[in-house]
Amino acid sequence: MSDKELPHPKSANGPFYIIERCCIACDVPVSTAPEVFAYDEELHCCVYQQPRASDELDRTIDAAWC
Repeated sequence: MSDKELPHPKSANGPFYIIERCCIACDVPVSTAPEVFAYDEELHCCVYQQPRASDELDRTIDAAWC
């Protein structure tokens, strides 16, 4: 991972993350998997909780594809 692709510092540890300074506030991740994604105080999306159930995992992957 290069310096340009660091995870958002508020992301939960795990395989899914949003690249820091890469969010365009499109609302896709938060609306697709609200149990996984959230906005921070600067309206940057981050993974506040890694998916725990298979349906959460499916929606997290869907959000990544979008």
